[in-house]
Amino acid sequence: MNKKTYIFISILLLFCFVILIWFCNTFTYRINGISKIHSLNNVNIAKKYIKKISDENYYSISYFDNAVFSWNTEILQYYNMNNFRYYNAFVFWALLKTGYDQKLPQAFYDDIFTADGVVNTERNSDNNSVSGELDTIFVYYPLYDLPPKKKYSLAIEKAYKDLSSQDILKNLAGNYVHKQNNDNWDMYEFCLDGLFMALPFYFKHDKNEPDIFYRMNWVSEKLRLKNGLYSHGAQSDGTPNKVVWLRGTGWYAMTQIELLSMMKNKTYKNIMQKQLIQFFDGMLKYQDLKTGMWRNVVYPKVNKCNYFESSGTLMMAYSLLKAYDKGYVKDEKYLNSGLRAYNGVMDNNFINRDGGKLTNIYLSSNVKENAQEYCKCDLYVADEAKGFASLILATEIVNKVLKNK
Repeated sequence: MNKKTYIFISILLLFCFVILIWFCNTFTYRINGISKIHSLNNVNIAKKYIKKISDENYYSISYFDNAVFSWNTEILQYYNMNNFRYYNAFVFWALLKTGYDQKLPQAFYDDIFTADGVVNTERNSDNNSVSGELDTIFVYYPLYDLPPKKKYSLAIEKAYKDLSSQDILKNLAGNYVHKQNNDNWDMYEFCLDGLFMALPFYFKHDKNEPDIFYRMNWVSEKLRLKNGLYSHGAQSDGTPNKVVWLRGTGWYAMTQIELLSMMKNKTYKNIMQKQLIQFFDGMLKYQDLKTGMWRNVVYPKVNKCNYFESSGTLMMAYSLLKAYDKGYVKDEKYLNSGLRAYNGVMDNNFINRDGGKLTNIYLSSNVKENAQEYCKCDLYVADEAKGFASLILATEIVNKVLKNK
């Protein structure tokens, strides 16, 4: 072999080696065998589904009076025609936060509020802001992500006034009663869901860091069980129900992520980050090794109809990956867990035909003493708002972290 041939072969081998390294970095995600190309394929499938649902609902709200969103599956259970509900707002917030669609949220909020910032009932007489229900407050939260308008500002001030009159639980660090004068919430008046419904809105308006920290710190200290998991709710004296409902933990995780993004005080922020890590570590112990998902009731064990649930798993995927992306957690095990959770839903609970269908979304639940009561077979539905919104959030953060790797 002459010198020129040797140099040529050496350069060719080096070039092939560089191409191989590029190929591996581009198409293979080398964290416990998770494939990057498979994850990106799931992202692309989800994006098409999200666009389809969003476009269809924009057409409905634009052209039909009394239109009800396709993801409002609660209409089947409760005949709830009211569009002014937190689950609709959750979808709008997700669309705005990810940048996937502004026209649908903009159309809804332009239509739902009068010039005085009051809920407009002309196009749908069932639309109303339910006084004393904490989840109504969240309907106003996406207004912060829309281009400012006077009627939006007036609506926000009205919501803040309503929140200020909401009953608080003095033994629970001043956390809010979830639903006032509601028989279904008499025993357990506090739940994790309410943190997300109220505290980000309250913090955005008031910027009261000590109060926010005090409330969230109580949750970490009093609702965390010995296994690291969080009870779904508590009585007015602070007694927890000791049942860990997956979507409740998802609401808690997303609340921490939102509040940390606004928190300035370093001491509070450091403590909240440690609490978030403790929470994640508890949840990771119960993540299914095969599917990457969590069951509807995480703890204690439930024998009947405790399926792998989509909305809560996607909330966990979003929170784990968002925390990793923001630097709240450093260990790549959280990145790995988040990707496994996202792919688990897309591979097991998403039907990729006829435009797509997201299945196994648990419809709703108040706080219960008996874990089995959280698992009613007929309450698992498809294409419902909480699952759809969580898929939007998780899809965007998966796309971001994969592109940054």
